[in-house]
Amino acid sequence: MNKQEIVNKISEQAQLPKQTVEAVIDCFFYQTVHAVKVGHDVKLKGFGTFKKTKVRTRKYRNPATGDFISIRAQWKPKVVFSEKLRKWFNT
Repeated sequence: MNKQEIVNKISEQAQLPKQTVEAVIDCFFYQTVHAVKVGHDVKLKGFGTFKKTKVRTRKYRNPATGDFISIRAQWKPKVVFSEKLRKWFNT
């Protein structure tokens, strides 16, 4: 399912214009990304938590040359799904 399909479903179910639904979804994505980027967790009860995690420095071997290269530490986004959602998927 892509963004436009989600907009169509929500628009139909909530009886709202598609432009309004798309604007709300875009705003939600922007606010979530911004909050996580500055270090805040975004918790959605019953769904999960969006958070920022640090990936340590690590070394990889280049298969073409056999040389080891170092990948510097960096921040990555992470989603931890709620227990309720995980149980729902496993039933």
